[in-house]
Amino acid sequence: MQADVSQMNEQRVVISADLDALSQAAAKRVKECARDAIKAHGAFYIALSGGSTPRHLHQILANSPIQQQIAWDKVHVYFGDERNVPHDHPESNYRMAMETLLSKVPIPQGQVHVIPTGCDRMQECADRYAEQLIGLPQKNGMPCFDLIILGMGDDGHTASLFPDTSILDEDERSVAAVFVPKLDSWRISFTYPVLNQVKHILVLVSGSSKAQVLYGVFNEPEHNFPIQRIRNDHLEWFVDTSAAARLIESDVGIGG
Repeated sequence: MQADVSQMNEQRVVISADLDALSQAAAKRVKECARDAIKAHGAFYIALSGGSTPRHLHQILANSPIQQQIAWDKVHVYFGDERNVPHDHPESNYRMAMETLLSKVPIPQGQVHVIPTGCDRMQECADRYAEQLIGLPQKNGMPCFDLIILGMGDDGHTASLFPDTSILDEDERSVAAVFVPKLDSWRISFTYPVLNQVKHILVLVSGSSKAQVLYGVFNEPEHNFPIQRIRNDHLEWFVDTSAAARLIESDVGIGG
């Protein structure tokens, strides 16, 4: 099924029938971003996301004809956030990406940049990862990725930018450690200064549990969800009809 492309609040929204169609549309966009970046400066700098929705995207990138259309030897992979767990832990974003994508494509291992975990001080892990970003193109003093993949939780968080946490006010560091009380755990995450400089952001949202929040993101600014605080004109949303149900019902910003 071809995705329905609409404009909401000047952000591009692609509504697909289901998770598979959403992932197919997003994979095509990743391929386009890779092609354009490699043509422009000889490399493609991408940051991946964890979670169940990106898993489907990874599988399509690894197994569909699109895999053959990306110059993987010019791809440099980073991660938007990570849990404070060993890299072989079932909850590790790196492990998920390795199992679903990175072990299945011909990308040089040295071009996969993993977030350190297990430091005595969590900000030390974040600082060590920030050092790995120094070699990227820079914009306004921050690393400038070609593409960052994000998801959105049912509380409006993205990456590890959770409501009511200190990282939301970080305006100097590119990477920060944050303790998330409701999860009773530490995370390491990109900050808004990085997200605001990236050339393209794809936000993947699937499932009915996200419908109310997604509606609020576009129509209820007073909620101040973390994802609403991204100030980037190059945000593209890839959502399925379950997640977009309230938007479709209200017919707010939906084009024909």
